[in-house]
Amino acid sequence: MADSKIRNEIHVFINGVEHRIGGEKAFLPLAQYLRNHSLPGTKVVCAEGDCGACTVLASKLQQNPEKEIQWSSFQTINSCIAPMYLFDLGSLVTVEGLETQEELNEVQEKMRAFHGGQCGYCTPGMVCALSALAENSQCAGKSISEKKARNHLTGNLCRCTGYEPILQAATNLDLSKWKSLK
Repeated sequence: MADSKIRNEIHVFINGVEHRIGGEKAFLPLAQYLRNHSLPGTKVVCAEGDCGACTVLASKLQQNPEKEIQWSSFQTINSCIAPMYLFDLGSLVTVEGLETQEELNEVQEKMRAFHGGQCGYCTPGMVCALSALAENSQCAGKSISEKKARNHLTGNLCRCTGYEPILQAATNLDLSKWKSLK
């Protein structure tokens, strides 16, 4: 992190794969970059950051007082309005990066079990938002209440399914089955 060399590209990990991005591509909206690189699960619906369909998870490298480098906790990002350069020295996880060895992760499984998706436009964003909630709740050793789930889904709109099945999926997550994203 204390590297004083000037770089002409950004370095970002997307689903664990390093991407080195320079020139005009560093100014693309993240959602456009993802869709141009065979990650179409991130949907662009409003292109204004209002609907949450483009939600992905972001973490940044940080250095703690012991001089160890570690990743920050994951935050949800509206990828349709965030330029790529914001994610230099960061890690991004898209809905495609949440599957584990061709299995559904705990959030995806609960969304399926509680019928949390219908048309599919909002579902990837909802799954990413709930995955950040699961990750951060497990790390903190805290359970997921309906209020916490509602707060974590703020900004993610669903016009088809309604929120009840999504909230049921969130509050029924078994955090002991959650596999950390880090």
